[in-house]
Amino acid sequence: MGVTVLAVTLAIVAGVAIALQSTLNSILTKYAGVWTANSLVHGSGLIVAVIITLLLGKNQFGAVSAAPWYSLLGGTLGVCIVAAVIFAIGQLKVGFTITILVVSQIIAATLIDHFGFLGCPVVLLDWKRILGIGLLVAGALLIKK
Repeated sequence: MGVTVLAVTLAIVAGVAIALQSTLNSILTKYAGVWTANSLVHGSGLIVAVIITLLLGKNQFGAVSAAPWYSLLGGTLGVCIVAAVIFAIGQLKVGFTITILVVSQIIAATLIDHFGFLGCPVVLLDWKRILGIGLLVAGALLIKK
């Protein structure tokens, strides 16, 4: 399997996993509340990630000190994302929530590319990308109900 096919396959699997994870988190929240569920989700994720890191022999925790301080904010964002998704699913249901997430991610990613934010390579916004975003927004509105 080529690298591109593998990357696309993994992206599809991750997309399905995000929808499933969001639904599972929402169910857990009904029993445990937003912040307890959020703590359990990230705590169990931490345990699994550390075990996999150690099993693969890829322990590079010492190298983290060379990373820019703001690169460590991903975990903080993760906590905020999970809380927001849990809340949104309760109000908007899974399909529309995930649709909004995907559209907003693409808009944000396109802007990050266009401006080269955080050292990313610049990929300029052109009419094709703008049209694609417009079609995504239109699709999101159609999926709403």
